[in-house]
Amino acid sequence: MIESFSEKIIRGKNFKFHTIKVPLRNEKGEVWGLCGIARDITEYETIKQDLIKSHDRLQLISNNIVEAIFILDMDLKFTFVTPSIKILGYEIEELLENGIEKILTAQSYVDAMKVLREELEIEKSHKLDKERARVLTLQIRKKNRSILWAEITFKFLRDGEGKPNGILGVARDVTETYETHQKLNRSYRQLDRLLEGVVNALASAVEKRDPYTAGHQRRVAELAVAITKELGVSEEIIDYLRIAALLHDVG
Repeated sequence: MIESFSEKIIRGKNFKFHTIKVPLRNEKGEVWGLCGIARDITEYETIKQDLIKSHDRLQLISNNIVEAIFILDMDLKFTFVTPSIKILGYEIEELLENGIEKILTAQSYVDAMKVLREELEIEKSHKLDKERARVLTLQIRKKNRSILWAEITFKFLRDGEGKPNGILGVARDVTETYETHQKLNRSYRQLDRLLEGVVNALASAVEKRDPYTAGHQRRVAELAVAITKELGVSEEIIDYLRIAALLHDVG
């Protein structure tokens, strides 16, 4: 069998052909002719080249994107990860042999499983948004055992019947943002404690000035808090009102 590829210009257009030729033999085994089949593969080659270009573009994006994109099967095993996952110190092949439990801390794994169960429960709903996505913040364990915080957005991949058959996720390193947020929260708590001390000191000073009304400010504050809780007011407003009640006799 002889196989060949050729190009021909027909009516000003370039065509590509795949040709197969088979020798015809007589009873003595001598070749007396050829039987050939030529197939027009112009469209096939065009599609093939387009696919190669698309693959190259996707590979370029995949290699340079900062966020890590991954796909899990329904057993939470990695089936695809972008090269950016190497920030964790793992090779792609290492992750493809394992599930998310390899890179999540124990508590984050528990949190992730809880969210997954919630999402699978939602799947039973008749009013189902199949394009919905969830966002959660989890602790990721790097290969060197250090920890980073990642914001992970994920949604289900679906089969032809619309049933979940995988999970598409995007992970972004938010360690610096998370740690800054934690520092701010600690500062706010320290300021709250300082303010609480100042308010109590002022309330005590008023009570000492007028012993006949001792405890009055605190009782007013307790009553105000009880009323606003019954009204369903937010905790932040309740706290402001409590401070105002404690200081209502100052000045």
